[in-house]
Amino acid sequence: MLTSLYTRLNLAKTTFLTLICAGITFGATLPSWIDIRINTALIASTVQVAGSEAAPAVSSLSLVALAGMLVIRLASTRIARIVAILLSLTGIGMCASIISVLLDPTSASTTPVGKATGLSQVAADYTITFWPWVSCLGAILITLLGLYLFLALAHWPKKRKYDRTTQPVTDEIDDIDTWDSLSAGIDPTAKS
Repeated sequence: MLTSLYTRLNLAKTTFLTLICAGITFGATLPSWIDIRINTALIASTVQVAGSEAAPAVSSLSLVALAGMLVIRLASTRIARIVAILLSLTGIGMCASIISVLLDPTSASTTPVGKATGLSQVAADYTITFWPWVSCLGAILITLLGLYLFLALAHWPKKRKYDRTTQPVTDEIDDIDTWDSLSAGIDPTAKS
């Protein structure tokens, strides 16, 4: 069953899915995550806190996930499997940062509220939008795709563009064999 999953969800599709999830996670940090209605005797205003302000680690780790997928595409299988684990850890880090905002929106929005009111603590109504949930879903998918990549990279053939294929060198070399050897990156005059 896993073998058929490895063939259906190959490296290209997994790369595409991971890049989409990282893009969604990054994009979900741009709109407002927390809407704050401040009602004091002196101030009555609304402050919106973007996800990049409430959880700056999510934006950064999304870019790390994008870079990690490029490394997985270019590196050897051993290095790619290590980066796949790091990709999963990146997703876990994003989830932890998002969950901290969801559990305590007051501390996540201290700086924007302080800029708007001039006070460090204000009695206000905090409303969490749905964007942190979208970002959290993307982070969970990145974690799962990183684990899948770790397992699947051992089963996928990794063809490198510049891998050499060894050919036995015979004593008699004609002109055509010489050109074919040179095209393949093999020294036709080398004796093995």
